[in-house]
Amino acid sequence: MLETTLDTQRRIKVLTSNIHKDTCYVLLLFPIPKSPSYTYDDYRGMRSIFMEGTAIVTKLKHPNAKNIIGFATESGLHNNGRSEDAMYLDASQWTEEMEKSAKKFQDEFGVLVNPTEYRSKMTEYPDVVSKEEFLKNPRNKPCPCGSGKKYKKCCELKGRKFYQ
Repeated sequence: MLETTLDTQRRIKVLTSNIHKDTCYVLLLFPIPKSPSYTYDDYRGMRSIFMEGTAIVTKLKHPNAKNIIGFATESGLHNNGRSEDAMYLDASQWTEEMEKSAKKFQDEFGVLVNPTEYRSKMTEYPDVVSKEEFLKNPRNKPCPCGSGKKYKKCCELKGRKFYQ
């Protein structure tokens, strides 16, 4: 996300937890204003407020979310140092007033108006494949450890087996 976002762009990514279905993670890249009238402390304050607003808009898009965890940092890779902000929104006690505030923030700043949705599943550990599947020319297949190398250049050399 950092590699594909310019220093002048804002980007938001919302991830839903595969394990805790009522939890969303919000990742925010927020550009540093180029105007000399803003101090870095002003920027951090704006980013924090924007993160809070993005979290409540996330509740609009994910009504079943009860826990929203947000992380924010500077956009792009070409900054002199990097700072991070983290926040937590307990959305279990959602009110009409909060919903109105979220809609107002969304309309004013265009947050998550037409989001692009991606679906993927990540696992913490590599999947163990069946012996029959693995033994179909295993040496030239990608190593199941996730290294990106071929099996013969990775775990086969170390004597590791990935079948049951």
